[in-house]
Amino acid sequence: MKPRLALLSCLVLWAASSPAQMYKWVDERGVTHYSEKPPPGRKSQQIQAAPAAPAAPAAPAAPATPPGSQTSPAPTWNDQERDFRRRQIEREQAAEKKQNEERYRAAMRRELCLDAQHTVAALSESRPVYSINPKGEREYIEDSARPAALQRARQNVETYCKPE
Repeated sequence: MKPRLALLSCLVLWAASSPAQMYKWVDERGVTHYSEKPPPGRKSQQIQAAPAAPAAPAAPAAPATPPGSQTSPAPTWNDQERDFRRRQIEREQAAEKKQNEERYRAAMRRELCLDAQHTVAALSESRPVYSINPKGEREYIEDSARPAALQRARQNVETYCKPE
């Protein structure tokens, strides 16, 4: 019976020392919360909860490096993990930025395409066409300038409306 009790106590101590997943999130009032489960429907950040370190005797002091020595301490696994996560976050942010830029370019291209198509349609009709000058006044396009403007509008349609 005693081996089972010893095994059970070892399991309890091991479970207590294992780090739990913790999540950090901010509610609609700006209050920061910490919990073991991510909140449903909210953006949360997973954080590492370090287990409480047991009281241990002080480790002997590391030998001092001689002055002028350029040796740096070997990186620990925590440092390596932190560097890995930092690089991973930087890669994700760069990919997200690139994706947002591509979306913006595509939206601008669609807008320019629609504008060019509207201009071609307006110039193709026999109704008067005008533009607004910087003073906010209407400037009508004369009939003699209409073919050149129509040609420019068609070139814009070819430029902006073709698939990439």
